[in-house]
Amino acid sequence: MYFMAKNNIKEKRYARNPIISRALTELGVVRELNEGVSRIYREMSDLFLEEPIYMEDKGSSLKLILKNNIIMRSRRKNELLLKDNNINQKWRKLNIIEQKTIQFIFDKGDVMTHQIAEYIQRDRRTAQRILKKLENEGLIEWIGTSNKDPKKIYRIK
Repeated sequence: MYFMAKNNIKEKRYARNPIISRALTELGVVRELNEGVSRIYREMSDLFLEEPIYMEDKGSSLKLILKNNIIMRSRRKNELLLKDNNINQKWRKLNIIEQKTIQFIFDKGDVMTHQIAEYIQRDRRTAQRILKKLENEGLIEWIGTSNKDPKKIYRIK
């Protein structure tokens, strides 16, 4: 097994635990092998969060601490979302559930109706009605084979 000192973890790229790395790649949790450390630093920085903290434990393991600042992260995510002029122009006219729906789709990328229903804690019909309104507003689009496609997904337009 490889071990990497914390002082060069940003520069040296390889799977510290190849079995876990391969499993995460195959499950779609990571996009590609060896992207983890640079992605962590980039995404933490993009959201104005503190840099990751690495701590060595007796030279045999490495502990990673990621500090979350929910206020700063939420503020930054909203800024990124509202950079889209189409969304920005219509944002204030949306109710809170419609705004939450847009934020969820923005965060997750492609989502299905049942995921929206679960997130907004409403039934599937209500979620469909909200999604239809957001689609009519030109804020989101659906991708599928038909309107009744059970695998139909929604994304930001």
